[in-house]
Amino acid sequence: MVTRFFGACASGPRVNTDFNPQADFNAIRTYSWMGQPHGMSPLVQGRVMAAVDSQLEARGWKRVETGGDAIVAAGAVIRQQQSIDTFYSAPMYSGWGRSGPWRGHHSSFGTATTTVRTFDVGTLVVDIFDGSTRQGIWRGTAQQTVPSTPERTSAAVEAGVRGMFEGFPPGGL
Repeated sequence: MVTRFFGACASGPRVNTDFNPQADFNAIRTYSWMGQPHGMSPLVQGRVMAAVDSQLEARGWKRVETGGDAIVAAGAVIRQQQSIDTFYSAPMYSGWGRSGPWRGHHSSFGTATTTVRTFDVGTLVVDIFDGSTRQGIWRGTAQQTVPSTPERTSAAVEAGVRGMFEGFPPGGL
């Protein structure tokens, strides 16, 4: 499994890909969608399909309605995650003093404020199957915090799909 982290952008997607090393990606010229991507709104479905289509077509694959050399399926899973942050209003201790730590001086522990933040994390999964055997030959995933606006959602879909297909087709072809 290949894992890439987009370090330049902390909020960018974490991308993973995996593939069947026996699959002959050179023999694939056409692909069909298995159906609409699941687990997302109809608007996001369209964005995902357009982004995947763009990546595959840039690699010479042609979309056909049925009977493609490969079958593409996509879906998303959304789960909640929590982040706990604690902020302190003063240093934990004020120095060594005469007789060791915290002696001879009044230590100021200040106050601590802890906040819990709940947010949604989405994982987009794109699978490619051999059109004749129906066996999986490639999988890409992209995971990140779910954006709050349509513009950010579009950008996240584009970045995630672009990252998935960065080394596609696999095997140095």
